Amino acid sequence: LPTVWFVFGTFLVAFEMAAQLFSLDGKVLFGLLNFQNLWFTSFIFSGIFVTREDVIWPLRIFTYILPFGWGTRSFFWALFHDWGVDGSGGFSGTAPCDPSLPGCFSDAVRGSPGTGFFCPGLPAVECWGDVGPRILDSIGSVYRILTSENTLAADLGYLVAIAAAFKALYLLRLASLLRLRAVPRRPPAALPPLDGPQRQTLLTVNDVAPPSPLL
Repeated sequence: LPTVWFVFGTFLVAFEMAAQLFSLDGKVLFGLLNFQNLWFTSFIFSGIFVTREDVIWPLRIFTYILPFGWGTRSFFWALFHDWGVDGSGGFSGTAPCDPSLPGCFSDAVRGSPGTGFFCPGLPAVECWGDVGPRILDSIGSVYRILTSENTLAADLGYLVAIAAAFKALYLLRLASLLRLRAVPRRPPAALPPLDGPQRQTLLTVNDVAPPSPLL
């Protein structure tokens, strides 16, 4: 469970760095819409719907530089990879079978193609396996982003690199905006109060001065 939270936290940090970058937009609404577009683009190109290999260039670059795919793959791996493996849990509704028979799913998790499993009393669309790795590979046959292979280190590396890139762009953008602004100056010292004749003279001049022209 700590690994799940660590992956999820790193995933959120990557998007947080992107939010910082878009917070520098001159208009708040545009910054919000830009971040929403980034999130939706990251979701579309995450590999859940279309695999990375099936995305044409140059659109395939989004599958590498956006965090959703890297975070999703390791999040589900960390959540399921050891579920029921030690025999203490898992789903008890499966039974072994010959994978050459109809309705029997091949067991590709443990490297034994001569065995398989099925779920008595359940339709095939509800039968995913008995332990976490087998469930990951079964669902991965539909959603190719999921796998029982351990890619945690690589996915975390990509997430950290993406977060660092967004942070660097944020700092560069912030520095450029600061250079375009005037340097703040110390306000002038307060003038001493006017007393006696000086105050009366100032009031007299203001009273008789003609109004300034509009143009």
